Amino acid sequence: MRPYKKQLFGIWHNPFFIIGASCAIVFLAGEVFYSFVGRYQSPIPPTTATQNTTADWQTFTDESNGFSFRHPIVYEGPTTMREGMVEAYDALYHLVVLINIITTPKTPGDWLRDQRIEGYTNKPYTCFSQTAVTDVPSASSPDKTILHFDAPVLFLDNIGSRESQRGSCTNHPLVRILLIPHHGKIIRIIYTASKESETTVSTFRLLQP
Repeated sequence: MRPYKKQLFGIWHNPFFIIGASCAIVFLAGEVFYSFVGRYQSPIPPTTATQNTTADWQTFTDESNGFSFRHPIVYEGPTTMREGMVEAYDALYHLVVLINIITTPKTPGDWLRDQRIEGYTNKPYTCFSQTAVTDVPSASSPDKTILHFDAPVLFLDNIGSRESQRGSCTNHPLVRILLIPHHGKIIRIIYTASKESETTVSTFRLLQP
């Protein structure tokens, strides 16, 4: 037993063993400390400095028909061309948004069934897919909603529909259309898949009487 004790205590008196053991203890203590601090320290708040890109835009309001939307000041418009229609184009005269009022007591679906040709694009309505939606999707990111309605609106799509891949349906302009029932009328919004157009549409609001 004596030789064994001598060997055992010899290890403890070995300077290399003492240095190694000390380093291990310091390392483990540090791990425990930082684990404790990391678990209980206050979380870093996320960055919330998200700039509203429409903050300096102008607001167009049509109180008689009950809607408003915002548009960049640099756009040529919106200009009221005639009663019940307003349109906005960019500096290159590309369509940003066109809104007109359809005076009819019919629902958008019933009104659409009586139509054959879409007036702005001069295309048959068979070129457009038709869906009742409350969340209007983005053309670039279909999972993203650019505009929400409390009640369903009719969403016509000449950009992503299957029919738009054939024949005259592929001719420009390719647009999306919203038919929104409001105060006994239908508000029709025509817009493109551009970022500027979708951002403008995202600011659209219905006004309550």
